[in-house]
This record gives sequence, structure tokens and C-alpha cells, in this order.
Amino acid sequence: MCATIVTNGGHDVQDSRCGHTSVEVWTLGAGSLSQYTQALGWNGTGPFPYAGDVAVKTDVRC
Repeated sequence: MCATIVTNGGHDVQDSRCGHTSVEVWTLGAGSLSQYTQALGWNGTGPFPYAGDVAVKTDVRC
């Protein structure tokens, strides 16, 4: 499982973290208070979802 913070409509990835045996995967956070952000999680091994990975995003936060 992997998690990351995405900005710029999902085009910019910040702080990807993958923990293959963890129940929960957390990013360390990103300096994105002045940007629209989303959290992205997927079932792959990183560093970004590949074709076939199940991926989910949160709503955009401003």
C-alpha cells in the first residue's frame, strides 16, 4: 500500500510513502497550505500508481 499528497490537479506528487506490510500508510506531510491538495492511496509498490493498481483520492482541500 502507498500514500502520497498530490497538488496541481493531481499532476504534482509530494512525499510518497509505501509500507508493504502496514495496515496504515501515512505520508509525513507536505508544505502545501497555499495549494489545492488531495491525498492519494493505491495498492501498488510505488512510487506512483501503475496501470492496474487500485487507486483512490480524497476530495480536494483548499
